Amino acid sequence: MTDNFRIIDFGLESPRVTIIRGEFSCTGFPEWGCARLKKRFDRSDEDLREEMIQLPGHIFKYMAYSLFAMVIAFAALMQLFFRKRKLVYGENLVFAFHMHGVGLLAMLLMQFVPDMAKPAVLVLLLCHYLLSVKRVYQESWPMALLKAALVGVLDLAVIVLVGTATAIFALMV
Repeated sequence: MTDNFRIIDFGLESPRVTIIRGEFSCTGFPEWGCARLKKRFDRSDEDLREEMIQLPGHIFKYMAYSLFAMVIAFAALMQLFFRKRKLVYGENLVFAFHMHGVGLLAMLLMQFVPDMAKPAVLVLLLCHYLLSVKRVYQESWPMALLKAALVGVLDLAVIVLVGTATAIFALMV
């Protein structure tokens, strides 16, 4: 029997879903969200274990939609930061698909290379990103580096937000 089981916990004073000694608790979520989570997770320990085993599959099921949202957001960031180049949004979207495709290929490659070579793959990915930004958007090196870094940081924030939203959505459906 599980004494203490947390489903969602983002840290102090954050939305939280717990099952403690069989008692379901939900705080910080809208009432409809807590009702949905209670319906989904207020079960026997064995059913709950099975649900947690299947959770990565639920998250993976919605990952394609999340990746598409991330590409769209990246294209919007590129449009915002590189307005001087006067590219239409569709051209930024093509660049975003290219960069995310290369990034996904790099992640796939990292599954097959030794641990010592993984940093080299990341360095190559970063070099490809910087050279691509410099070439496509025709900025000076200092501006290309600055803007690429800012877009990268903001894109990382988007990835975290979309990934978190995907995980919560997968928990609720």
